[in-house]
Amino acid sequence: MANCCRKVFLRLGLARAKASSGDTAGARVAYQDFLGIWKDAAEDNPILKAAKAEYAKLQKFFVKLGTISSLVPDKPNHLSSSANFPTKASIR
Repeated sequence: MANCCRKVFLRLGLARAKASSGDTAGARVAYQDFLGIWKDAAEDNPILKAAKAEYAKLQKFFVKLGTISSLVPDKPNHLSSSANFPTKASIR
């Protein structure tokens, strides 16, 4: 149980870290993950309120840029079958 809660809060921390480092697309995905997991949480939860406010601020940034769909991949890069992993031929 504790590991499950820790993983959820790590996602929120990841979202905040990515946002503060300028990785807005990565932050958006991490916030979506966190908010998706916490979709059934009590609306008056202060952590959830803060996360929603931070995500809304990030969304305004994307809308202002007009690039909301172009910056967020359909699936994370680490799940992509076309990841650029070294092959035996490229190492030689």
